[in-house]
Amino acid sequence: MRDDYDRSSKWLIQHHGDSILRLGGVGGVKSWRSLQTDLVQPRRLADGLLEVYFLDQTDPSPFIVEIATLSRAASSQTSAARQHAGLSGS
Repeated sequence: MRDDYDRSSKWLIQHHGDSILRLGGVGGVKSWRSLQTDLVQPRRLADGLLEVYFLDQTDPSPFIVEIATLSRAASSQTSAARQHAGLSGS
């Protein structure tokens, strides 16, 4: 049985945390690592926690990451609205 929780976000955070930080407007990252977040109740915790070292800092800064995904229905509604408005793209 498939649940509503999207586990791919954990993989994205673990393997592409630097890109996620850039998408969020965070720059000047020297290094980063993903920390464990789902110890007991994975549905109640954020998708990920990144420990980030910046170029001008010696101590790490924590970043809590939450990734939202659109359901197929919401994605279809968005596409239909864009088409109706005459916007290109998907």
